[in-house]
Order: sequence, then structure tokens, then C-alpha cells
Amino acid sequence: MEYKFRVWIDGNYYYDDEEYDVEIGLSEKEYATIKSLVDEYGYSLSHGLMPILKGGPEELYHKFYAAIFPHVFFEFFSRDEMFEPVPGDEDKVWHEEDFDYLIKTYGDNYYLDESYKVFIPDEMMPPEMRLSKDMSKDALLLYIRKWNSCREGLFNMIVANHGYPHGMESSLYDIIETRLLEIAQETIKNTDERTLAEDDFDPFSDFDEWDEGSKLYEEFKKTK
Repeated sequence: MEYKFRVWIDGNYYYDDEEYDVEIGLSEKEYATIKSLVDEYGYSLSHGLMPILKGGPEELYHKFYAAIFPHVFFEFFSRDEMFEPVPGDEDKVWHEEDFDYLIKTYGDNYYLDESYKVFIPDEMMPPEMRLSKDMSKDALLLYIRKWNSCREGLFNMIVANHGYPHGMESSLYDIIETRLLEIAQETIKNTDERTLAEDDFDPFSDFDEWDEGSKLYEEFKKTK
């Protein structure tokens, strides 16, 4: 059966973002596998389907890669004003059908993992997690990682404003998660069950992400 997936390509400030739909044929087993992978994924779903599929069957990931990535790559390749052709390619006019040659010859010049996203269709999304008084620490950590935007937002903001050594990203995530866990536990303690279960309840709504004198930033500065 054919399923429709929406793809987003980042315009990178200089171009308009692009969104388009692609239809991919999936067997019942493949569809069930994707739903299971999404259900079991322990981190933010905001990056879309491709990072999740990387943890599943290789042939399923490559089915999506083959249907989506040639256009994504060619879009960024076509924008590259610094493109330097290898000898023999100077006067060639390229088309998306040249993807195999282009990715083999020039692919190392481009890192595109964060530059496009395959949105997860609503029918493949698991039920959103709700907070409750009896949540375990592990369940609360899963909520922070998978269902709340604060973790990713803080990480991106800190890296953008302060930088962070490549390869030490997990240390920054640890600092963020430790602080958010403390805040969430305190909020749950002081909030009634009905309010916790509301769709729009956010345990971090009073947290000032810009307060560089906060405990979180104090811990972050120790790692710099």
C-alpha cells in the first residue's frame, strides 16, 4: 500500500523552506515495524522519521533513503556557490538523475542530516505521554527526552550562544536532563493530578531558559 510522507528541506536563511509529499509503498509488516520503532524510540520525535529508521531494518531505511535523499541532496548541491568540479566536470549540467555519480564524487562535501526532515504521519504516532503523580524516574526522563521540547530547545540555544566541543554533546544533554528532572519532580509534587493530565500542561513553563545565573548554567560553565 502507498503511504504519504511529508518532507521538509531547510532553506538555510537564503532560500525558502521546501515542503513536498512523497508516496512510499509499504507492506503491512513494514508499516507495523515503523509504528513499533516510533513507539519504542526514546528521544525527541521532532527530528522526524529518518533517525528512528536508522535503528531498524537496514532495507527499510534504504527504501526511504532511495525515495527521498536524491532530491534533498540535489537541492543543496544546486545551491552550492562554492562548488569546485573535478577535472572533466567543469562544463557539465547536472540533473537529479545524476545522483549516484554526484554523491560518490562530491558527497563528502555535504552534511545534511539536520537539513531535512521526514515528518511522522499522525497515524504512526504513539499516544502522547501524560504526567502523573506515580511516574517513575525513568518514565519522567522518557517524557523529557521524547515528549517535551525544552530539552532540545535548551541544547540548541546553549550551543548556538556558547558553542560546545564536538564529541561532548552527551555531557551537555546530561546536565540539561539532570536539571529538568529536578524541576519536573518538584512541579509534579506541587501540582494536582487533574492539572498534570491536561493536554497543554508544561512542567517547565516557569523555567527561564535565558537565565545564565541559573543552576543549569552554573553546571554548564564548569565543563567549559
